[in-house]
Amino acid sequence: MDIGQKIKKIRELKNLKQDYIAQKVGLSTTAFGNIERGTSDVSFKNLEKIANSLEVSPQDILNFPDSYHIEKIYNSQVGFNNYNDNRIGFEKELMDKLVLVLDKLIIKLK
Repeated sequence: MDIGQKIKKIRELKNLKQDYIAQKVGLSTTAFGNIERGTSDVSFKNLEKIANSLEVSPQDILNFPDSYHIEKIYNSQVGFNNYNDNRIGFEKELMDKLVLVLDKLIIKLK
């Protein structure tokens, strides 16, 4: 997971809109979107501004686990080794538990 993907994941987990963060950082929504998509590099100065607007440190963004690690944490928390999209009735419960696990992870990052 590249730095833009990490920024996007943290922003989404905090239920913040792209244009809100872009405005706080002083970038256009397009420029900020390019950073999240990885089509533009992020300067350290902007990384600090983005981190501040997300209420995390730049190091927290850099160390944010990729989806593989999040899945491993999630699976260890809920006791499932494989998530099957066809498990009707479990999807919402699993997603709710994943959100709780990720919220705890974000709190640890603060």
